Amino acid sequence: MWLPKDERRLIEGYYVNIGKVGEQKWFEMKSWTGVLESDCVKQFADQVKEYGDDDSSTENPCSSSAERKRAISSYIDCLKRIDIANAALEKRNLIGVQKHETEPDVAGITLTIDGYDLGRKYANWFTWSGLWFEEYRNHWISLIVGILGGVLDRFLGRPGRSQ
Repeated sequence: MWLPKDERRLIEGYYVNIGKVGEQKWFEMKSWTGVLESDCVKQFADQVKEYGDDDSSTENPCSSSAERKRAISSYIDCLKRIDIANAALEKRNLIGVQKHETEPDVAGITLTIDGYDLGRKYANWFTWSGLWFEEYRNHWISLIVGILGGVLDRFLGRPGRSQ
């Protein structure tokens, strides 16, 4: 199953961080915003701490108010994207999400067996590329690439081949 980018990155990150079917871990959802933007989901997901663990990192203050406004806007956008992706993953029965009773930004995430399997596939490039190919092999662009390849082969030909 090929998922949209945000869902794909989150399910891979949950697989890397949680690593077990049915085990619930509590996270501040703001700690997952970097997964949506980072180049390497695995490295970032390993660094996400469970809710309640001491976090010694400090945020870099923005130098200007315009920069601060942009950072806040980007942060709010990322939180919305995480909420939407989590809701979609939950509807697909890939994860379970339990909201914290008193903390609005905290949720318990549980991987289902299907979510665990899909996260494992996304975490490995070889199986990830197979999922991508399976999804897009009948896409219209494949037809155009095939036609162009045939035309190039016909007109350029191979040396030593009689026509």
